Amino acid sequence: ERRRATSSSMDGEATERRITPAALKALIKEQHLYTTASLNEKLYLHFRGYERIEGLEGWTGLRALWLEGNGLSKIEGLDHQLDLRCLYLHQNCLTRIDNLDQCQKLATLQLSSNMIESLHNLSGLTQLSTLQLGNNKLRSADDLRHLLMCPSITVLDLQNNQIDDVAVFDLFECMPQLAVLQMQGNPVVAKAQNYRRGLLARGK
Repeated sequence: ERRRATSSSMDGEATERRITPAALKALIKEQHLYTTASLNEKLYLHFRGYERIEGLEGWTGLRALWLEGNGLSKIEGLDHQLDLRCLYLHQNCLTRIDNLDQCQKLATLQLSSNMIESLHNLSGLTQLSTLQLGNNKLRSADDLRHLLMCPSITVLDLQNNQIDDVAVFDLFECMPQLAVLQMQGNPVVAKAQNYRRGLLARGK
């Protein structure tokens, strides 16, 4: 109710929270972009208080999209971004990974500082190489097991979650391309002596 009251009492601010045609037109000018939306490969929509991804149907040429620092609770509105390579969604309010099946060229997915408790719906991203999930609410090997459906991942950031399950190391061993793993800030690190050394040795 507070959010509704704030929006209704501050019309200008409420307009900025929606990705409207008028807002996009202003951003085109601000970011010195092409006026024909489909010609643009980058778009910055970060730190603007948006609560929904919308209005991007015409932005079909995007390869990189910045949406961090908003109030997004759901991944949506990206059905037309078939060429997207990099998607930045950190510092939002996401609890799940959804609606990315059409972004099959996605190589970098930044989801740090959200509220994600388990991984799903990444298996269609066959070119995904960098997945950043630091500062979420991941706890166990079961929460991470979907990573086995993402064999192309080479860089995985899981730092500062709540992972306390040593079985995660067995899971990481089964990721054929994994080269960089960030696990600092998880309780499990204190449990596993020389975990980096052991992981590399068992992987040989």
